[in-house]
Amino acid sequence: MIWRQRQKAGNNSSLIQAGVANFGLGYDDVLAVAENCVNGALSSYSQAAFREAEARVQEITLNFLAELSERNPDALKNAQDPGIQAAIIEAQSGYAKSGDQDLGEILVSLLVERIGSVDRNIQQLALNESISAAQKLTGSHLRLLTATFLICSVRHTKLPNYQTLHARMKQYYEPFIDGLKFTESDVSYLEAAGCLRISSVGSRIIPDSLRKTYPGLFTKGIDPDLNISIKPYLDSGLTISCIRDSSLVQINAVDEESLSESTGSLPADEQEVLRNLLQANLMSDDEITEEILSNTPSFDGFLASWNATSIQRATPTLVGTAIAHANLQRILGAEFDASIDIWIS
Repeated sequence: MIWRQRQKAGNNSSLIQAGVANFGLGYDDVLAVAENCVNGALSSYSQAAFREAEARVQEITLNFLAELSERNPDALKNAQDPGIQAAIIEAQSGYAKSGDQDLGEILVSLLVERIGSVDRNIQQLALNESISAAQKLTGSHLRLLTATFLICSVRHTKLPNYQTLHARMKQYYEPFIDGLKFTESDVSYLEAAGCLRISSVGSRIIPDSLRKTYPGLFTKGIDPDLNISIKPYLDSGLTISCIRDSSLVQINAVDEESLSESTGSLPADEQEVLRNLLQANLMSDDEITEEILSNTPSFDGFLASWNATSIQRATPTLVGTAIAHANLQRILGAEFDASIDIWIS
């Protein structure tokens, strides 16, 4: 059974349909790996368990090949590499034991990334470990890890206003946080599984993190009569009417990066003035929280658990990043097409 029919046939494409595939010699190599897995590591199972394991191995292998044919068909030749074959066997064995389709889809996504990584580097090592670590996580752990990755590691771009940011947060976060319940034990388990790193100092408070990342979207505006340092820039294009109060003004930038792009030619002291103005009169944590909840009510329980556990001091490891990235692609599909190279390279 093919889990996701996302591929589109072109004049030169190869698709899997009705359980039949045509990939040439490389495809046969991968099927041989599947057979070795069943006849080796799983041969000690009872006859009924063996048949079920065999069916699951074939299922994940077909889905892996279907996904690979869509995303990176040229990489199939790499399947003859012993390291890649070991990764395939690890994924097949994990799915044979669980039969969990959600896990299977994550393992397939990780395998597709792994088969394209032939150099022994940090990305290859992280992908190898993530194939093993993903098998140790429940669905709730996967959702929590993915939400943590979004909060810690994903910055949205091309944001014309705060409404767009909230729409994207709802789109990206809600599939993972809606109804999610977790405790300190879940956070500790993710750390023990090698997916999170918990710092002993500092906390990431979500409203504060949003304010620091996107100050231009969470400003309440500046009155030039009360803050005269902005007056020299009123007709320069570096200021606009405040997006929350048109009677006031603000710096024409969402964040410090976009501000730097437009002020790079200015003297250093002027750049510092503009950075300070970008951070002026920002919304409070309570105001931002209220706005988050009005747009995405499912954040309510999640924020409470976030603030009550050490997850607020956590960051995903490279292994956790790879798993969360694969889970985002599984759930959001084309809506999240960022390459893993952005985070692991």
